[in-house]
Amino acid sequence: MVWRLALAAAPLAFLLGTGLAGEADPGGERWYVWRLRNQPCGYFHVVRKATQERDAPVLLEHDFVVLYRGRRLSLHMRTWCRDDACLTPVRIASKGEGDDELGTFEAAVAWDAAGGGLLKTQVGQRKVELRLPERTVTDFALFEIVARLPFKEGEAFEFNSLEASELNLKPNHRIAYLGQEEVTLGGESRKLHKFEQTGQGIRPARYWVSGRHELVRILMDDRKEFLLASREEALEAAEQAASQPR
Repeated sequence: MVWRLALAAAPLAFLLGTGLAGEADPGGERWYVWRLRNQPCGYFHVVRKATQERDAPVLLEHDFVVLYRGRRLSLHMRTWCRDDACLTPVRIASKGEGDDELGTFEAAVAWDAAGGGLLKTQVGQRKVELRLPERTVTDFALFEIVARLPFKEGEAFEFNSLEASELNLKPNHRIAYLGQEEVTLGGESRKLHKFEQTGQGIRPARYWVSGRHELVRILMDDRKEFLLASREEALEAAEQAASQPR
């Protein structure tokens, strides 16, 4: 079964609210240590807020800081979203520093009645228009969604992935539930629910979610890892990375 038609019209309040028994409070903020090849290299900070905007009642704020080989790369992104199953993007404001691939721009997306969208922005002197198909999910918003998916084997969530910082669309992605797995994190063994993302343009990405629907671990390209942490642990990891020799 594919979680497509059933979730297409479901509001985020259902996915993130009392529709999932025993889940963690979806509000507030979360911190992650970012690791490359098992070495701490920075942090990822997430804040989700409610807005008063009728067309974009959900605001996601992400801060991604990487310190690697003497370089500091940072990305601050705000995404205003619809309150639906795909957290459909309405506006994106991105500010990147330290790398040309981390874009600085403000974009708006106009969605038509058929479900397609047109993203318009200007990056430097270049005007950009990007057609977005129905069920487009930004890469960072996906972290919110995967944590709330049902723990049901044989089912999948289908979507089109937008790498928002690079304005790069990768269609035909899906996330499938793989069952429970024993994982050792910080010397502690935990039984977590495992999901896998596949699709055009990526190696399989894996997600581990607690029974309370907290996204605990993400592994991309078999070497890039996000680990749920406290604020102090995340900032300490960044300090540790900054002190490493070039």
